[in-house]
Amino acid sequence: MKNSVFGLVTFAVSLGSPAFAGRILPLPFPQLERVLVKKVVLEGDFMPPLPPGSSGKPMTTLTVQVDSNGCTKSEDFRIQVSPTAQGQKLAIIRIRPDTCRAFFPEGTEVELMTGAAGFGSLLVANPLRVEDRTTH
Repeated sequence: MKNSVFGLVTFAVSLGSPAFAGRILPLPFPQLERVLVKKVVLEGDFMPPLPPGSSGKPMTTLTVQVDSNGCTKSEDFRIQVSPTAQGQKLAIIRIRPDTCRAFFPEGTEVELMTGAAGFGSLLVANPLRVEDRTTH
């Protein structure tokens, strides 16, 4: 057995096993998604007096570009927020795989919302999805 580490998940793959010969094994879910952050918007009622029924709690909306096979939706992700000394650390986690078979090399943009990020610095824990703008 050989241990392999992908993101936060560790699993074992038996090398040379005929059951896995020539097959691509899907990564376990949930998993950290490669992202390219396009836009971050903080909105809410912050100045007193707050309107009746308003919590005053800010909502953070992230627009991110993610890998897609054609069926990726915002509902396929969740945002995990953890406080750090530098600010709030966000982990964008794919909870459902995209099992479609379309060819989307540029991926797709999704909007994700969280009320837990608040003010201050935001750190993204995900691997980066690099936008290729080279010409050939």
